[in-house]
Amino acid sequence: MKLINNEKQKKAKRYFFSKLYFETFASLTAVVLLFLLLTPYAQNLQRNLFSAIELPLILRSIYFAAVFLLMKILTFVFSYFEGFRTEHKFGFSKQTFGKWACDYIKSFFVSLVIGLIAINVFYYLIGISENLWWLWTSVFIFIFTSLLQRLAPVLLIPIFYRLEPVEDDDLKQSLICMAAKAGTKIVEILKIFLGDKTKKPNAAVTGLGKTRRMLLGDTLIENYEPGEIQAVMAHELSHSMRSHIPKLLFIDGFISLVSLYILFRAFPLISRVLQVGQVDIVYSLPAVMLFLGILNFIFKPFALMLSRSFEKQADRDAVELSGMPEKFISVMTSFANDYLSYAAPPKMIKWLYYTHPPVEERILRAQSAPENP
Repeated sequence: MKLINNEKQKKAKRYFFSKLYFETFASLTAVVLLFLLLTPYAQNLQRNLFSAIELPLILRSIYFAAVFLLMKILTFVFSYFEGFRTEHKFGFSKQTFGKWACDYIKSFFVSLVIGLIAINVFYYLIGISENLWWLWTSVFIFIFTSLLQRLAPVLLIPIFYRLEPVEDDDLKQSLICMAAKAGTKIVEILKIFLGDKTKKPNAAVTGLGKTRRMLLGDTLIENYEPGEIQAVMAHELSHSMRSHIPKLLFIDGFISLVSLYILFRAFPLISRVLQVGQVDIVYSLPAVMLFLGILNFIFKPFALMLSRSFEKQADRDAVELSGMPEKFISVMTSFANDYLSYAAPPKMIKWLYYTHPPVEERILRAQSAPENP
């Protein structure tokens, strides 16, 4: 494809696989750790270490926190090379190590709090519903993730990024008109200061209901012309217009339901083979995490396929809402050439890792779209 620079794509391929290698090594390290925690020696050691803790809530919380901390320590080097060194090597990161480490620590504590809530609710539901805990846990997961989605723009995102109202009145008015055309009510249009951390542009329509906000990266505002920004935001508005976020929440909820039911049916056998006790025993948690991780890997291509189909719809809507396919193509070309999006990966890579259609496909579809008169 002439729009996409072949030399830049060679670099994009190296960038993609560099990050993928470190992510894969981190995942494999976590798997090995969970297996080691299930060995008879490790099981006996864990029971001796935590034998003095009698209150189940405290035991579960401390045990999960210990496993989570150990996993983060063992995978830190891979996170460092993937999230810091590789980003600097390819010229994207603007963070010092100290600022990157600060974000890493904040992410650790946010994930820990979310994990502690989830783990304790999981064991509570097992305790009150021996045969239907898998159903009630999946219901909880759906409600909890929906709540997090609603709270993200007002609670989670400000932990990591500065947010300010967009000052460009012409840009704001054009986006408000586009949102009205898409039938989407936006509470606020904010600039998110991505440029403190990275050179990469991004944007989103995030939140649900009264927390729905339009976020424009400062890197997007500063490096793209208004028509290109409108094309990007038209894509994001499509997700709200077509209720993609609630649909994805339902899909994730269904996958959780199926996974937990399989866990419920399979765990008696897993318990006998690994000799870790039943699912309600906290020391069997590594087996639960390992088994659910395997199921997540199995179901992941299905979830990604649905995600790509939604993104394909949003691309089509972006062209129609903005009426400027050439601006959409310009942005996609920039993503490939300037920010090293791997534009034409092998089918297997696309199938296993891509939430969006590859850039080359997105450009080809936009080129075939009729331009508004």
